[in-house]
Amino acid sequence: MYEIGRYDFPQSGHFIVWYECNKRQHPVYLEFLGCSVDEPDVRLALKAARELDADALLITRTSAHEGGSTNFIICQFREFKPQFNTSLCLIDHDDLSFERYLKDNVAIVWFQSEQFVYKFMDTTCLQATFETEERNYRKLAGVSGIPCLKAAVSKAGVVQGLLISYIDGDNLWSVATGSSLDDSELLNITYGIIQLAAILEKRHFYHQDLKCSNIVRRRRDGKLFFVDLAGGLTKGMYRQEREYHILRNGFDAADGLFSLGRTIWSLWTGCHPETTVSIDAIRHDTVRKIVTDCEKGRLDSIGTLDGKYVPIVAAG
Repeated sequence: MYEIGRYDFPQSGHFIVWYECNKRQHPVYLEFLGCSVDEPDVRLALKAARELDADALLITRTSAHEGGSTNFIICQFREFKPQFNTSLCLIDHDDLSFERYLKDNVAIVWFQSEQFVYKFMDTTCLQATFETEERNYRKLAGVSGIPCLKAAVSKAGVVQGLLISYIDGDNLWSVATGSSLDDSELLNITYGIIQLAAILEKRHFYHQDLKCSNIVRRRRDGKLFFVDLAGGLTKGMYRQEREYHILRNGFDAADGLFSLGRTIWSLWTGCHPETTVSIDAIRHDTVRKIVTDCEKGRLDSIGTLDGKYVPIVAAG
């Protein structure tokens, strides 16, 4: 058996999972109400579905003082549609006009005569990722350098996407690998990254998947924006021994500094974060010092890094 997908209701203890069972020729819909959904529970439910010749079951459990029995009730099958929970205002998918796709589940669209990024769930996406991204955008609402979250998007009766303001520009990975910017321009970008990261730190937020491809430089004025606030991890951008802690608790100041250092390193070398390249590949002495301070844990916060290196004129 393997899990096709799942949806967790806002209420605790209410889950839906879809499974492909190797003994059946079609998916099985299992709705757990007040029950756990670990592997033994799923196997028991799939066995009950076979015995009842059902493709959809509601599973409930009586309280322990009543014997703690599990009940299986045949219910209506529902097709799997990726979805997430939201408290945002909803707009309908049909009201969007698509311009082009940036990747499989991200598109540039028009809504009410404005351009937006439409980021939507497909079968490879996790519900928790979209809920985390919405929560982070709401936490950082009004911060300069963070795109605005407009609304959630409903399609075929379920919430499947987020509508985010579009920043017309290039991400810094394309700048790092294909740009002809001189050192003074790269240095100003470096200062801008540090400054924005320090502003977010004051909001008790560290971009957990900070990297060049998640920073956009607006074309008309060079302003930097951090994007993709879903909280993933990219190999090479964090200390490997910290992975379990980060997944459970998120970044702290030391993790934020390390990731920031790796991002600046990538900007100046044009190398992927996992690549082993000497610090000497960075041709600018000040930038080498910045990256070293970040990666060696010599400072206690991004704010301290900002105060140490970023000129007042750049920060203003």
